[in-house]
Amino acid sequence: MRAQSTAELLAARLRDDIAEGTIRAGEQLHQENLAAQYGYSRSPIREALRLLEAQGLITYFPNRGAVVNGMTASRAQEVFEIRRLLEPALIGHVIREIGDDDVAELRRALAALDVDVPAKAWIPLHWEFHERVYRLAGRPHMLEILTDHRLRISELPDVESFLHSACQRFLRCDRALITALARHDASAAKAATLRHLSVLEDRCLQRYSKP
Repeated sequence: MRAQSTAELLAARLRDDIAEGTIRAGEQLHQENLAAQYGYSRSPIREALRLLEAQGLITYFPNRGAVVNGMTASRAQEVFEIRRLLEPALIGHVIREIGDDDVAELRRALAALDVDVPAKAWIPLHWEFHERVYRLAGRPHMLEILTDHRLRISELPDVESFLHSACQRFLRCDRALITALARHDASAAKAATLRHLSVLEDRCLQRYSKP
């Protein structure tokens, strides 16, 4: 496996800071400030910013430089249109590959998603659970598309607390998904996946009606 370059590692750190809200939507990214903050020279900073621009996380404007893009309602809707096509297709492959040991492992992973887990930890665990499901599909390129930052909604303000408030609804969908996977019921598994996406989309779009 190819080792990540300094620019790629830096881009990953910047992505995390954007996702966590340390760097906010609309904020200007000055190379000099980033170099001082992250302890790198300007060359890998420039390359990292190019990577973020290619991923749609920042935009260069004349006389303003790099500015962090924010999640908008229209962009969120488009993200979910793509995910409603992609995720059921992956589930179809999972159904053909999953075994009893895999189901048992998924049940253990879901059990760790206790509602008492703090929101900041719960949301990444919830995403990891679904990523674990999709890895069983044996479709690495499809999974790579799904896990691309541009198909995540982590740039929403207060995303962890806002989504955590619907954790019981998410868990009901997740339990239904595991039951369907254990039965190799493709129709029920895809339906549970689409219900999960509907809950997620509903919560995300509601976020735009909140102050």
